[in-house]
Amino acid sequence: MTASAPDSRSSDSRSPESRPTVSRPADPRLPVRPRRAWVIVLLTILAPGLGHLHAGYWRFGIANWVVMAGTGLGLALAFHLVWPGALAFSLWFGFNLLVLLVAMTGAVRLARRDHRLRADRPLPRPWQYGAFILGALAAGFALAQMAPPSAVIEAFSIPTRSGLPNLVPGDRILAAKSPAHRAVLRRGDLILYAMPADPEATFIHRLIGLPGDVLAFTADGHLTLNGGPLLAQPAGPPAEAAGLGGRYQLFRETLPGGDDAAPGSVTYLIRRSEGVARDHGSFTVPEGHVFVLGDNRDNAMDSRVMGPVAIGDIVGIASFVYWPGDGGDLGRDWSRLGRSLLPELEAGAAVP
Repeated sequence: MTASAPDSRSSDSRSPESRPTVSRPADPRLPVRPRRAWVIVLLTILAPGLGHLHAGYWRFGIANWVVMAGTGLGLALAFHLVWPGALAFSLWFGFNLLVLLVAMTGAVRLARRDHRLRADRPLPRPWQYGAFILGALAAGFALAQMAPPSAVIEAFSIPTRSGLPNLVPGDRILAAKSPAHRAVLRRGDLILYAMPADPEATFIHRLIGLPGDVLAFTADGHLTLNGGPLLAQPAGPPAEAAGLGGRYQLFRETLPGGDDAAPGSVTYLIRRSEGVARDHGSFTVPEGHVFVLGDNRDNAMDSRVMGPVAIGDIVGIASFVYWPGDGGDLGRDWSRLGRSLLPELEAGAAVP
């Protein structure tokens, strides 16, 4: 019997699983080994898309980075130009976290999709990792320049006690910055601003008076706005001031929200010290300016001392406390973590 070569035109009846796998040749100079999921996850956290590069899918990595950076920038601009505030920041942060988790999962699934292909695909060279990171940083910096400084959220720390009881020394807060803040100013907001006399510092006080408002202070601590007294109800009994001596009492002050044509009022806590003279006279807020006061009403360097604040010097509006301070001898109150710094609406009121 004569052996003959099999007819190459005949079909292969073996199952796909039993057929020999032909993998593409790998560069012998490069290490070839399976990708580990934890390495892909760490690289994705370091730079979105870097995990895809490690898995051998650099095109997916670039596409993932572009989608995350572009969409994140677009949402940041939309939220802070149209809808600034703590909730908007939370939505923006949550979206970016979701995209990061999807990127991690996708990179791991791609790496595990075909074991033989994964094992035969060589690891990128070190310079390729470095080039990807530098490229992502350069592109990220370029995208950041597209967002005007007034359309971002910025972190600030509180160094003094002038904002007690709402702001404690050591507090780290986030402030929403938007052009809308200068266009629609509301009484009761905690605003951050600069002063021409000290341009390197940023101050934070509560906005009390709008352009044209007349404010007057009486010796017994009452404040009047445009001839009407502001309601200030006790919010607790007198207490000893820790580390400072003397006694203080908390009050809940009610202030008309928005301008005089806008309905509704806002409330917030203030702190008054006992035995302090409070007859500061009266002030008329000039056009293009606002009048601010510290919530620690008798221990604050505010418009009573430094004068009104130019609207053009307003930096932003305090949104919430993302890390509570210990206040030195006051102690750290973890219940203040994430606390909103926006004034509360009076029951049944609506502030535009």
